[in-house]
Amino acid sequence: MRCLSRPRKAAAPTQARILADIPVHVLDSFEWLAREARAADIEVFPSGAPLISRDENTIIHRIAALQRPSLSRDWHLANALQQAMNACAVALASEDRRLPARAMLLERDTSQNPALRIEYIGKSHSGPGSGSRAHDKPFRRRGNLWDGKSEPPPGSFRAKALDIVRRHSTASAAQFVAVGITHQHLSKLHKDGWVERTSHGIYRFPQRLERDENKG
Repeated sequence: MRCLSRPRKAAAPTQARILADIPVHVLDSFEWLAREARAADIEVFPSGAPLISRDENTIIHRIAALQRPSLSRDWHLANALQQAMNACAVALASEDRRLPARAMLLERDTSQNPALRIEYIGKSHSGPGSGSRAHDKPFRRRGNLWDGKSEPPPGSFRAKALDIVRRHSTASAAQFVAVGITHQHLSKLHKDGWVERTSHGIYRFPQRLERDENKG
């Protein structure tokens, strides 16, 4: 967003080269995003800064998720800023450009700017990564489920999966795949009660065990 929107002043040589290689409709989308970001008081660090703000980090994660319907199909784009983020996601995809899949943001890393708060279709909950409990659904028991007391062997798929859902309020399937847990294994872990699926591709620690886990 720092360098993809058209600069108000003369662009530096490096920025000019970047802009020259980007199609007009992609630039238009990011220019829209930049305008809405300014209107929403989004904190954007100066071009060339070594770090990005929490607001910028959240926007990058939002655009990456918008390019993946499994993560964002139920999102309600509640304002112009979120619509602009979606336009950027679509524009990049039209040029076969996809942002890398990213792990869900923890509450402490997610922007608190109201304009970035995700709501779901038919719901008023905030989205994954903002510490909410969106997509709460009854967990259907299937036979003997994990009781939350016995710990799996270290290094096993069960141990790795538990480590992920204990560290994150919600986790994407990509996070499990990254540690060697296939979609097939993940489905079995869900059926056996080691993790709970809240929506397509999104998992968390089993809600039925959260109370006992917190007491421990």
